[in-house]
Amino acid sequence: MKRGFTLIEMMVALGLVMVIVGLAVPSFLRNNRVQKVTALRDKLKMTYIQARDNALSGKNECGNLAFQGWRVVKNNSQVVRVEGVCSQTNTTYPDETSTFPATPLQYTVPTGLTVTITNLTNGPTKGVLFRSGGQGIYPHLTPAQSILVTVSNGIAAENKTFTINGFGRIQ
Repeated sequence: MKRGFTLIEMMVALGLVMVIVGLAVPSFLRNNRVQKVTALRDKLKMTYIQARDNALSGKNECGNLAFQGWRVVKNNSQVVRVEGVCSQTNTTYPDETSTFPATPLQYTVPTGLTVTITNLTNGPTKGVLFRSGGQGIYPHLTPAQSILVTVSNGIAAENKTFTINGFGRIQ
């Protein structure tokens, strides 16, 4: 009698392997997608924390201009930028101002992911300014209001978020 596997045994074993791989691959791909969303959310959260800490410490290069704070903004092409803000006058949120450093920290959101910043009271906003010396944030919020930062890959169940309250606390 010869030892070995019959053709039917080999086909059954191959079929079982294919079923296991067929079940594992979608799970692996989903975990990979979720990991990308989570990694970007964590990177954004650290970016906001850095901007807040810079504003609290008074880190600035404004010279004779009024130091406003540090802001994190996202433009329409999904570029996130962190910069210090100076202005000629002590305004609440100067859009047309001097910024520093000359080459601000910035990165592009990876293809397939989107970032939205929403003031839960007034709707979408382009960013958050952490005011100098712990004076809160702009847009101005009450302690009960917050800004929601959402990272999405197009699948709502896989969205990752964090909030920023009126005091500048990031959760």
